[in-house]
Amino acid sequence: MLDTFFIAAPQGATWPLDIDTVDQRLQERFPGMRAEIVYSNSRRQHYLSFDIDIDGTTRTGAYYVGNLILNDGDEADWAPTIAWFISLLPAGTPAVTMRETNPDQIPLLPVDPSAAQVQQILEDLAVE
Repeated sequence: MLDTFFIAAPQGATWPLDIDTVDQRLQERFPGMRAEIVYSNSRRQHYLSFDIDIDGTTRTGAYYVGNLILNDGDEADWAPTIAWFISLLPAGTPAVTMRETNPDQIPLLPVDPSAAQVQQILEDLAVE
């Protein structure tokens, strides 16, 4: 099922990845990615908005400092990107995840997860 997935620093924690760094790393991972830095009036901060192609289908996302949002995909689409993204964080940096369709469960992700581990965690969050 297509859903939106959130990966974030737990409450009280921060990530040392700024918008420009995430933009650069995503461009390296997804050549041809379309991105722009946008100002959010509601959050009063800039964020990175991006479109990428995964298996011939456009997927969208956004990065606010400390919060990665991945739209228009399923667990298999986004699990490799989530595992890769966590590898960009300093060793031991915590991250949590959530599905838009199940906001009540917010598990902690392993500090060095495989794509298979991430996919399983996301599947376990699916509401049936």
